[in-house]
Amino acid sequence: MLLFEMDQHSVEEIVLLPFLERLKEKTKYRGRINRTNFQRFLSVFFNQVLLRNIFKRKGGIGLRIRDVRSYDILGFVLRAYGYKYKPASDQLRSRIEKMKKHRGLMMDEIKISSLRNNHELLDAIGETGRSDVFKFLMDRLPLIKNSHEKKKNSIEAILLSSSES
Repeated sequence: MLLFEMDQHSVEEIVLLPFLERLKEKTKYRGRINRTNFQRFLSVFFNQVLLRNIFKRKGGIGLRIRDVRSYDILGFVLRAYGYKYKPASDQLRSRIEKMKKHRGLMMDEIKISSLRNNHELLDAIGETGRSDVFKFLMDRLPLIKNSHEKKKNSIEAILLSSSES
């Protein structure tokens, strides 16, 4: 975070823009979140969904991290650009518990790849705020790119005006 504060432009150029571009490419994001690209987003960072009771409250959803380095960059982007997490509602927790019981999801761990056929669980994961995270990341990409383009153009303008003098 200190390096980002000292030289935000370079950190964005070297780390964040390539990371966000790869994420967009891997998820095949085209301006809208749907179940398919959301599942791809989840599979970039996680390999399993964990259905567990968290802090003695029923209806918790956790995700097992696939790649710690990518997950760390994800967390850094969220912190650096001020993402605000939203807690899951009690209504959602109750719905997840019903899914576990009525859909035969008594097992604790489900592979992300198997969510393709489980729209209800995929939607529930999205409602826990993970789809908001995906949207937040994809919204940052053009903002950062535009900022860099403006900076590049202003540097070129300065160089051109000084060469004309």
